[in-house]
Formats: sequence, structure tokens, C-alpha cells
Amino acid sequence: PRSSALSASSAASNVYKRQRLNQLKNTRSLAETMVADNLQLTENNELIVTKDVIALFDYFLFASGEIQSEVIEQGTREYLKSRLPEPALSSALQILDNYMAYITAQETINIDVMRGLNSDSIQNIDPYEALKQPTLMREEMLPYLSESLNNIKKMRREYMGDNVVEAIWHEDELYDKHTLKRLTILSDPTLSEEEKTVATTVLN
Repeated sequence: PRSSALSASSAASNVYKRQRLNQLKNTRSLAETMVADNLQLTENNELIVTKDVIALFDYFLFASGEIQSEVIEQGTREYLKSRLPEPALSSALQILDNYMAYITAQETINIDVMRGLNSDSIQNIDPYEALKQPTLMREEMLPYLSESLNNIKKMRREYMGDNVVEAIWHEDELYDKHTLKRLTILSDPTLSEEEKTVATTVLN
């Protein structure tokens, strides 16, 4: 009967999906490790959105390069299904979908940017390394750092939504803002070294 065939097909699909999760857990990167699962729920089984949600996704993404991204994504989805009740499950799956799209967009932009740079370009320096550079180097780095941080903030909100960004990246963005202000002070050619010291002390 048709219903029996559909049931058999559904069962086979579920087995296949569970195999994806097992395949993911058995990668060299994740084998014999504990899943970074600190997810929290309310009394009504609603997902409490914190950094731990992204930490769980990043744990599975650590296997990137060993297996296909589709396997990682499907395995992560199956883990969530085995771990969470509704409505927390639907919330987590939506955040996962948005996060994967966010990562893909970031990778695309990074590839495009790097394609246009030479190896000695000032833009190739880690933004936070600018704080260790001479004043002139810091001054050159400032507009690139500012643009980079603004683009990241904009992209996070575009893909993840304001509420999720606030819950997960609030502290990171405050730190980024602080670092940018500090770099601005240290790069200001109108300030003496003593004035810079005072200004950064007040900032801290």
C-alpha cells in the first residue's frame, strides 16, 4: 500500500540523517570530544538565546575541511532535533539556518576582498595588531578597521536579526567599539604621548 511505502521511505530518510550526525561526531576533529552543549530553556521550553547557541554550532563547524558543509549542517540539525523540544527546536533551527547563511556571506566577501589585495597590503594586518604598530601604521589602519567592524555589525543584523545579535554579540561589539576608540586616540597626531596615556586611561 502507498502508506506503507511512504512510511518505509520516511524511516530510511531518518536513518540516513542519523548517519550524518554519527559521521560528523566521528570526524578527527570531534571524535572523543564532548559536545559543547550548554543550551538553556525556559520553563515553557523556549530557547534562551545566548553565546552558547553559537558555541554549539561552532563546535560542529570545527569539522569544516574534513567533511562537506552539507553533512555538518544536517548533522547539527539532527543533534538539535534529538536534544530540544518545541518551540525551542524551531527557534534553534532558524538561528542555525541564519548563521550558516551569515558564514557563507562572510566567506564570499573575504574571498572577494583578498583577491584584490597584495601580500604587503596594510589591509592584510589583523585589525587588533594595529594597536602594536607605530603611530603612522595605526593611522593608516584606522579607516580599514572602522569599515571592517561596521560591515560585520551590519551583516550580523542583516542575517541574524537585531534581537539575536544583541543576545549573542553585545559584549563583542562593545569590545570592538572600545578598541576602535583606543586606536583613534593612539593614532591622533595632534596628541602628545602623555595626552594619549591620559585619554586611554580615562577610556579604560
